[in-house]
Amino acid sequence: MMQKVIQKGATQVDEDKQAIREAENGEIPSVMLLQARLLFDGGYYNKALHILLDNQVKDIVSSHKDLIEYTYRLGRIYHELGQIGKALTYYELTIRRGKNESYYYAANAALQMGLIYENSGQNDKATDAYRLCLSMNPEDYKNSLHQKAKTGLNRIKNIKTKT
Repeated sequence: MMQKVIQKGATQVDEDKQAIREAENGEIPSVMLLQARLLFDGGYYNKALHILLDNQVKDIVSSHKDLIEYTYRLGRIYHELGQIGKALTYYELTIRRGKNESYYYAANAALQMGLIYENSGQNDKATDAYRLCLSMNPEDYKNSLHQKAKTGLNRIKNIKTKT
C-alpha cells in the first residue's frame, strides 16, 4: 500500500504530503499510534486513549519519533476530553522531547498550549507558547502551525491594545 501512495498519491493537502514523504522514506508507522490517531480524528477520544494506555509503551513505541508522537497523542486526547492539566503535562513532555526535531508534534503541542492559556486568560503564558511554536521548524504543517500561532499572538495583542 505504501508503494501505491508513492505511485498514485497526490500532494494537495499537508496530510497527503506527509503520507508520501513517509512512504518514500519507508517509514512503517506504529499500528497502535495509527489506530489512536484515526480514532482521535473520528472523535472517539476514549477509545484512542485506551489504545495508548491499555498497552505497554514498549509495544507501541519503537523509535524516538514514536515516543514523541505517543506523548503528543496523549496530550491531544486529554485536551479534547477536557483534562487540561494532563494535556499540558503531555504537551510539555512532547516539546521537551521534540522541539529540536523536524516532526510537527512539538510545534503543535506548543500551539495547543497557547490556545489553552489564551482561553483561560493567561495571555503571557499564551504568548510564550505561541512564540515557542514559531521558533520550531517542523517538516510538516509548518505554514499552518505558524499562521495559527501568529493569529493567536495578534488576538492577544489586540486584547492588550484595548485595555
